[in-house]
Amino acid sequence: MSIHDPHEVDDPVAAHQAWQNRTTQHQWGFYDSHRRALEALIVPPMRGGRICILGAGNCNDLDLRWLTEVYREVHLVDLDSAALETAARRQKVESHPAIHRHAPIDLTGIATVVARWADITPTVEVIQRATQKVLEIPVYPWGKFEMVLSPCMLTQTMNPVRNALRDKYPPSHPARLAIRAALRLRHLRTIAALISTTGRGVLAIDLISTEKFADLPRVPREQLDDLMRTFVNDGRHYPGLDPASLTAAWRGDGSLSSHLTPPQFSPPWLWHLGLCKSFLVYAAMFQGIG
Repeated sequence: MSIHDPHEVDDPVAAHQAWQNRTTQHQWGFYDSHRRALEALIVPPMRGGRICILGAGNCNDLDLRWLTEVYREVHLVDLDSAALETAARRQKVESHPAIHRHAPIDLTGIATVVARWADITPTVEVIQRATQKVLEIPVYPWGKFEMVLSPCMLTQTMNPVRNALRDKYPPSHPARLAIRAALRLRHLRTIAALISTTGRGVLAIDLISTEKFADLPRVPREQLDDLMRTFVNDGRHYPGLDPASLTAAWRGDGSLSSHLTPPQFSPPWLWHLGLCKSFLVYAAMFQGIG
């Protein structure tokens, strides 16, 4: 991952991400239970240390004031500079010395490439070149962290590619499967590269939405495990992001298995994105290997 000039990400992918952030920036209240679920997973064993949050966006799922009280440095990474600035100002931490904002950062390495696919049908060779670019070794200038959090960011890195190719290649096409797997692997490698040898990583995944199951917001918490298992077995979840797929990705990549312990998984919870959309979310948790 490299730091990009702002003009490099001035494209439809960045614009869509910015639009999504604007439409949800006033939903702090809706995010309450989701925010508390994430916080429970990132409480440090002792005060201090550094946390890096990939895809922080408008920070509705992050209590920035609380983070500055339990971590000495809070690094917020996102494609959308304005969202981070607005979030810090809204939570009154814009001048806090612990807050470090890094934007615009393209966590995929191909945002500008994918943006061009909206109006064309890229050839398989073009998609394959993009896949290889995704897998290039990224550079991280921020050092190592005791905690790395990805709060439902991975699907956001995959959605632009899915949307750009949806009407051009079937979901089972090898090129689509390969680039999806590459985006997943890059994100896992990003987490691995940023975690210190004694640090932890939390990868929250929005696995099922009300688009797949309209009654999701009304499912009792104690039934979410069974619901998740049923939807995964039936293939009605976000493909490639179920626990078995994440474990297989970890096992199949030496750079991951040498830096991170096998993923452990949290119970699922519900994230309400306004009144009309909800997600079933769970987290994969990793430990750095010393």
